[in-house]
Amino acid sequence: MAKLFVTVGTTKFDALIDVLVSYPFLTCATTCGFETLEIQIGNSVFIPPASDNGISVAIEDDSSIESGQCVMNIDFPDGFVKKTLRVVVFRFKQNLSENIDSAGFVISHAGSGSILEALYLKKKLLIVINNSLMDNHQAELALQLEKDNFLWSCTPSTLVNEFEDIMKTKSRHDLQEFIQGDSETLTDNIFVVLSSQMFDSRNNCGFNYIFCQER
Repeated sequence: MAKLFVTVGTTKFDALIDVLVSYPFLTCATTCGFETLEIQIGNSVFIPPASDNGISVAIEDDSSIESGQCVMNIDFPDGFVKKTLRVVVFRFKQNLSENIDSAGFVISHAGSGSILEALYLKKKLLIVINNSLMDNHQAELALQLEKDNFLWSCTPSTLVNEFEDIMKTKSRHDLQEFIQGDSETLTDNIFVVLSSQMFDSRNNCGFNYIFCQER
């Protein structure tokens, strides 16, 4: 379980990114045993963490979000935990399947495409709900799937505590396994939640557009 992967799809989710590069979350990820934190930030604002609270942040040469990806090595103080966390940040990639498949744990926004891909690959999945959105059917989707025991959910403000609790007290076996080829239950849940969004007034697109494009 060396790598933790986070995706926000094509969205802008600054509140989540801010938490991910904060001292409490970086510390939590490291103490939970992760050696690499990989973050796909989409259109979000990204400000690298500063060397503070005893941690040392070193950005690799010729590495920046503008050049394609930012790679940082974060060293923690000896008195706390003598470990280095490698943080890789990038905006977009054509296909995230390899990133998800190689991760020991996935944190995602509540886009249906991102959720389905992680579940198909049988990953521990924590959904972070963007509670700043209006008409938030993504929140409804995440909460319904959590109720049906497919995943866990939280908000940016509760992410650190929820993630730490999952890592210390819960396992993949606590969740209902999603079996590829037997997606009727999950698809029904998504359809019920998104049925009120069946037609988008701006482009007259139906459920299939929402379901397939909301990554």
